[in-house]
Amino acid sequence: STTALKAAKIGHGMKATSYPSFKDELAEFYDYQEQDVVVDGRLITSRGPATAMAWALAIVAKVMDGEVANKVASQ
Repeated sequence: STTALKAAKIGHGMKATSYPSFKDELAEFYDYQEQDVVVDGRLITSRGPATAMAWALAIVAKVMDGEVANKVASQ
């Protein structure tokens, strides 16, 4: 979770998102965004369980490429 990343001091100042109720806690450490999934370099965060598929596809797109992510999404 984004709160665990903050506790480990990972990604200070980077763009990130989280479950909405953690916004105030995380906004002081991250450049907090409202999107479902936020990618900033190697940091990929999402807003919670409802965005798990979009988060997973963002990881596939980052590790492989967008074409592979689109193929996985279409299946």
